[in-house]
Amino acid sequence: MGFKNSLEWQIGSVKSEAIAFLTHGCFLTGQRERYLVVYPFANIILNGQLSNNPSFSNFRKGEVFIFCNFRPYKACRPDLLAFSSKGDIFLIEGKQRANKNQSSALGILKEGVGELERYSRFLREFSNESNNDPYKYWSDVYYNCYVKNPKHGFPKLDEFVRNSISIQGMDKIKSLFRKINSNLGQGNILYGLAFNDHEDQESFFPLDSFDLMSEVKYKSIPPKGIKKYGYNSIDAAKIYRIIDNIWNERLGQLFLFGIDKQLDTFRILERIG
Repeated sequence: MGFKNSLEWQIGSVKSEAIAFLTHGCFLTGQRERYLVVYPFANIILNGQLSNNPSFSNFRKGEVFIFCNFRPYKACRPDLLAFSSKGDIFLIEGKQRANKNQSSALGILKEGVGELERYSRFLREFSNESNNDPYKYWSDVYYNCYVKNPKHGFPKLDEFVRNSISIQGMDKIKSLFRKINSNLGQGNILYGLAFNDHEDQESFFPLDSFDLMSEVKYKSIPPKGIKKYGYNSIDAAKIYRIIDNIWNERLGQLFLFGIDKQLDTFRILERIG
């Protein structure tokens, strides 16, 4: 039981215990943005690959932990919430390009912008509700997401944080969540819209060679594989113009990331705001 018996962990999509995530049976065949974009980008962030950018200088290796699909409310489930040991917040939505025309592909990215704006509003509401005792509120939601169901099996929040970053002592952990909660309430958030850049054929591999948790019925990639359509065939300037026209710059800076799962690399297409 627990996340280490999940397909996500065993095939190396999630590569660190500093990523709290929810297992999903359609991981390979349904909501494939987790496979192609969300988890690869989470690994990139944890490896400190963003820290050379001044906006992400505190997101250094060993100083970051990440919640995937953290759910303070039913309608709020951001793909990635990354936190630095200094209390910085990075909110990310990941999108994959389906086998559709260019207009539809750009429409998927526009949906991601709307989700970022909506989740930002919900998270600020959660921050306001949590003001009296931030750590308790965050710990309760974390528990319900990642600990309560044994198929996820993550440690409690204080242990998860201690294992992820260089922090010791409950007082310091509580202080960190007061800082995180304050930054949320003040709208001090970095935003990212990430999408798959790589175009290729994802090959089939059998699942019977993995020791998987019995409660999750994983669906396998079809034997003929799945064609993956990336966004690198669309002019970056066109992507920028579409997103720039709809992003609410009062929220802060939005970064557009292209993710190459095969190479564990990323590119920053543009910064808006």
